[in-house]
Amino acid sequence: MVDGRVYHKDLEFVFPDLVIRTYGSVGLDQSLAITAEMPIPPKWLGNDALVNSALRDQLMRVPIGGTLSKPKIDQKALDRLSQQFLQKAARNVLEDGLNRGFERLFGPPR
Repeated sequence: MVDGRVYHKDLEFVFPDLVIRTYGSVGLDQSLAITAEMPIPPKWLGNDALVNSALRDQLMRVPIGGTLSKPKIDQKALDRLSQQFLQKAARNVLEDGLNRGFERLFGPPR
């Protein structure tokens, strides 16, 4: 415990199709400062190659504040994280497209 807060890291909630991992702290006043993160399960993505490419290696991160009795998702932080998520998705699509183009021009990497 530090400054009236109990910290944790890598607390896992395991479900059949996904694992949610959390880190953060709970205050003695019952306040929450936690982030829950999870990879996007492949079966949620379906068979769309573009979607799979965009969301490859992405983690969904959800910031949770409020209190133990009234947890709240931090909307501003979620908006920032969503923007980062979309930027990485766009970067993944561009990288995959460039790699395919280079492979067509020069052959597969050795």
